[in-house]
Amino acid sequence: MVKITGRFQNIALHEYIVMPNHFHAILEIVGATLVVALTNNVALTGNVVPPGNEKGQPQGIAPAGKTIGDMVGAFESMTTVEYIRGVKNMGWASTRDAPTF
Repeated sequence: MVKITGRFQNIALHEYIVMPNHFHAILEIVGATLVVALTNNVALTGNVVPPGNEKGQPQGIAPAGKTIGDMVGAFESMTTVEYIRGVKNMGWASTRDAPTF
């Protein structure tokens, strides 16, 4: 799990638990700004937006151009590579050997 924070420096890994067939984790996107919506020309931050200067909703800073989906995809790729390496080099059970229910 630590390798994912090395690949994406703008995330922090908090609690996680590995289950028999899945896992749960809490990731924090570090350095992201709050995205606010405009309401009656007044941003939720209290700043008045002059009429005609509205440019839609302000956007937060994307985490280094990567989405949560990119991060999950990278994690899936890294775990698959490690699993294949474990099957080949350390005698881990193959998915072909796994029981079916």
